[in-house]
Amino acid sequence: MRLKNRNHMVKENRLEETQLCAQALLGRTWVVKTDDPEMYNAIRRNYRELKEWFQEYCGFNLIFTRQVIKLEKVPGKAYPWMGFAEFSDPRDYGLFSFCLWYLEDKSDGEQFLLSEMVSAVLEHIAGFLHDKAEIAGIDLTNYDHRLSLARALRKLRELGILTVVDGDEGEWVRQDLDILYESSQVVHFVLRHFEKELSYYVNVNDLAAGVYPETAEGRAQKLRHSIFRRLIQEPVILDSEWSPEEHSYITAKHQAVCNNLRAISGLEGQRFGEGLILVQSNGASECEVFPTTKVVSDICLLLAGELRRTYENPVLQSMYQIQREADGSVLITLTALEQMLNKLREHYGKYWSKEHQSQTTTDLSGSVIAHLVEWKLGSCPDEQTVLLSPALARWEGTYPIAERREEEGGCLSAGK
Repeated sequence: MRLKNRNHMVKENRLEETQLCAQALLGRTWVVKTDDPEMYNAIRRNYRELKEWFQEYCGFNLIFTRQVIKLEKVPGKAYPWMGFAEFSDPRDYGLFSFCLWYLEDKSDGEQFLLSEMVSAVLEHIAGFLHDKAEIAGIDLTNYDHRLSLARALRKLRELGILTVVDGDEGEWVRQDLDILYESSQVVHFVLRHFEKELSYYVNVNDLAAGVYPETAEGRAQKLRHSIFRRLIQEPVILDSEWSPEEHSYITAKHQAVCNNLRAISGLEGQRFGEGLILVQSNGASECEVFPTTKVVSDICLLLAGELRRTYENPVLQSMYQIQREADGSVLITLTALEQMLNKLREHYGKYWSKEHQSQTTTDLSGSVIAHLVEWKLGSCPDEQTVLLSPALARWEGTYPIAERREEEGGCLSAGK
């Protein structure tokens, strides 16, 4: 009996470790042995199971070396929020990519000057275009363009691809002071290898689609990969977002899909009237989850409760001109949303950060809408209306005890 219980505990611990490893692979760019040897070794212990699962259900390749482990993630569908939040111009991505091209030939720990990299990058662009680099719209005497390169360099540092030995990007932008960098081992794991030449692909979603054989097995694999990729990377997917073929798959196999996702990631799939949502069943998670620790998430939870109460009151529903769409989404005017937020600030603003307490109504609504859009809980059909996902109604936030909340900083209690 004791042996049986012990075996059960070992199995549970192994399952928990596998789930934490899967979350780390999904939540991080990579796992570097020198940075996190504990997680690196845990993934190594569970490597075969993780590799087989991600390959079978998502078509993701799990790269394993003596220094780095990386899950090569591919979106089922591309969204703006999947990019780098720090980047504000397409030029940032272009310069980021050209810097990676330069770094591909660098060994671990090799040092070089920024001026050397800039010279090589501009020369490469000129040769690539068979003309002057200005054709690509890159002119590093232009202050905005210099800021673009500075953002790209900072992102490379943040990802651990570059290390600054001496200098600062800000000083380079303002005074053209050179920077001494050092390359790291992870640079060779950034770029993804495609099955075909890039000129073959028409749009960004084609890049994610992959290449599958034109057989029944190939089509089934493509369908499965597309569905699992979206489920494991998007916060929520409504039934209306699936193609007819995908919707049939989810309807027929949603229980098996949820069981498979829970087994590898610990995420619980919950089916509701308009779609399927994944939630974290325990408090600890390597994945970024909603609600976040930001105050704007608290405000969104309060808004969800206020919206539900308003919708259930015919008088208020008429006053705010709330409309329910066929897929369960709620259409509301920007003015009505701002009125709700002002009402919430009047009642609960003392628990918010000073930034959100003092924001103008326009800025507050802008922050809330941006957060909802980022988590696929809302969208803006036009400048005057906001479309709120029915998934938002899965949450409702409250402040349990006013006195205690003042002492603890106003943390919300979130319910679904």
